[in-house]
Amino acid sequence: MTELVDYGYIIVCIYRSPDSKLWIFLKNLELIMQTIHSRNKKPLLCGNWNLNFMADNRRLQELQNLLESYDMINTVRSLTRITPSTEYLIDVIIINKDNPVLSASVVDLGFSDHLAQILRINTGERNRRTKTINIQ
Repeated sequence: MTELVDYGYIIVCIYRSPDSKLWIFLKNLELIMQTIHSRNKKPLLCGNWNLNFMADNRRLQELQNLLESYDMINTVRSLTRITPSTEYLIDVIIINKDNPVLSASVVDLGFSDHLAQILRINTGERNRRTKTINIQ
């Protein structure tokens, strides 16, 4: 967990193993969201969650119901893992719906079969110089 104090964000990067139990992931995700909410911070959740956001199934619906209960949404809309035989959107950047997103994009950096995600948000501060924050 990383806090961007100047901007009021807490960034949490999460990897969910494809073999893990979804109910445990959802339970822990809710605890994380409750903690962030109790600190009056803006959440930015990201990572490889190994749930295909392009699919329409019960597992994804359970996750989306949890996100909706916290007024959160996935900003990534393009495929993030592409192989010769599969195409998935499993890497996410989740924020509050009311966050002013300037752009969300996916870029192939050539390092992996996963594509990188880039999110630009408007902090509402016009006089500050642009800050790029890299999280690895």
